[in-house]
Amino acid sequence: MRFFTLVTGNLTLFMLLSPIMMAQPDIGVRHEALVADFATFDQAYVPALALTKRGTLAACRAAMERLNVSWGKLKDKHGGSMPADPAWAGDFDRVSGLITRASKRLAENDQEGAHELLEGVREVFLKTRRRNGIDYYLDYLTQFHDTMEKIVMPAAAKIKAGQTSLTSAERAELNVLIEQAKQE
Repeated sequence: MRFFTLVTGNLTLFMLLSPIMMAQPDIGVRHEALVADFATFDQAYVPALALTKRGTLAACRAAMERLNVSWGKLKDKHGGSMPADPAWAGDFDRVSGLITRASKRLAENDQEGAHELLEGVREVFLKTRRRNGIDYYLDYLTQFHDTMEKIVMPAAAKIKAGQTSLTSAERAELNVLIEQAKQE
């Protein structure tokens, strides 16, 4: 229950921070509209990603429908907006493929498969934005994500199993991961 509250709380925090993400002052005029549109897309993407991990099938399907609409708008508007980056269009095609395949998995009641495919979207866009000098708040969270999962998932499993303490080996591993997280 605590882990679900953490996920739900982070989702709520994202929704509250999205206007701030759209108003980053240091990205330059050229990218302001693009960042705003990425933030709008992420308002559909993040719930779909989170719900395919923990939500009901009905909630997942509704979120995926919103994601598909939002993705269509972002791709139509910006799919070719970086002519200086020859990989830009290919990245958008990769994201289209990931979202299409995730939608098919969800239609087959495979939430876990849909979630794994949607995870790839944030990785593609992290590389796309970094390559193009676009500073985007959620990319910092993406960088931290793998380490965060190594910290949170074992704790969630212990809580689910009714365990409330860590062994000394688990504490030592956690301390290493915390130091790693501080560097990300």
